[in-house]
Amino acid sequence: MVMEYLKGESVSQNLAKIQKYSLEWKLELFYQILMTVVFIHNKGYAHRDLKPDNIVFREPISPHITPQPVLVDFALALNNQESFDVVENTMTTEYSSPERIAKSMGMIVKSEILAEDVWSLGMIFP
Repeated sequence: MVMEYLKGESVSQNLAKIQKYSLEWKLELFYQILMTVVFIHNKGYAHRDLKPDNIVFREPISPHITPQPVLVDFALALNNQESFDVVENTMTTEYSSPERIAKSMGMIVKSEILAEDVWSLGMIFP
């Protein structure tokens, strides 16, 4: 496996800096992550573990440079046809949808895996 070397740190590691940046910079960051998620969803897959630790920057961030986020860690990604118990029950609860948490507790809940990513984005970028 080969992966691009990412010189920047994750969103969670840069959170103190990001909070001081302009609204425009933050909106650009959100837009770029959103377009990445839309691309994945258009291919029929959901990331299923969206969280600040899984968004890493190509370069160290600066308020004067457009953010270059990269979505990483696709270990829990699935399409709508697949289902694996290990993947279904593995999550970061702070960013997981209520439906996904309920399913992991054995409750029978109808949910759409793509919608779970949308919930996670809302938790990351309130």
